[in-house]
Amino acid sequence: MLQIVTDVAGNHTVTEFDRYYKQGCLIMKRMTAAVIFVSAFFCCSAVPAAENGPDRAILPIKDPQFKGKIGKTFADSKQDYP
Repeated sequence: MLQIVTDVAGNHTVTEFDRYYKQGCLIMKRMTAAVIFVSAFFCCSAVPAAENGPDRAILPIKDPQFKGKIGKTFADSKQDYP
């Protein structure tokens, strides 16, 4: 991909195409490094599972215990959730 042009005096110069090619390679290297860094950051900073939740090793997961009160009427009953 290198195109070196030699003028009459014997001086070597790099064409504009090679400058853009080298600049594009540098940009691609930086983008690749950024993608690797961001991927590693998100993989290492995963949120741990809640410790007080149900045990997921035993399936199916049992329904949680009802902590409300069931009365004869709606007014006598107490809800479980806030």
